[in-house]
Amino acid sequence: MTVSGVSLAEDLPLPGKPQRLSRIPNHDWNDGAGTCLGIATRMQPKISRPEDLVAYQTADELANLVDDIAPRIERKDRDWCDQIRRSTSKAPAQISEGFCRFLPKDGANYYRMARASLAETQAHLRRGLRRKHLTQDEFNKAWNLSEVALKTTTGLLTAKLAQIEQAQRARQESKRSRANRK
Repeated sequence: MTVSGVSLAEDLPLPGKPQRLSRIPNHDWNDGAGTCLGIATRMQPKISRPEDLVAYQTADELANLVDDIAPRIERKDRDWCDQIRRSTSKAPAQISEGFCRFLPKDGANYYRMARASLAETQAHLRRGLRRKHLTQDEFNKAWNLSEVALKTTTGLLTAKLAQIEQAQRARQESKRSRANRK
């Protein structure tokens, strides 16, 4: 079926095939891996910088929020401030490094570290609320940012792991194909 000369058959989502969201000719699209929750069934504009990742943006916003809150608390609990500053500042850097790594296994390793840093930050947030360093509103805002950063970083990791698995299957298939030709 066509409408205004454009076939609608291409609009039907096929299992395992990303859906194209734009008819702009020659527009650069990727499969959405690493975007919000790593959902590869929707097409997203190609991401060329780590700063464009939702995971990076929310982790960075969380680090900035902690940097803004910490000076008020520093006299009361310098150790807690140092620990939460370190854990929040690591996540955006690790996400950026994972994005820029050429080999999928290297990228996956940095995404794992970023997830661990975000989980560490969540532990510090809980402790900060319990010690009354944070107001409920500050805690809620920081917690929500940490949850989004953690979920989207998990999406990046999942996409990298799928890429690694796909490459391993392709290598195995290639070996079988060569063995069958002999």
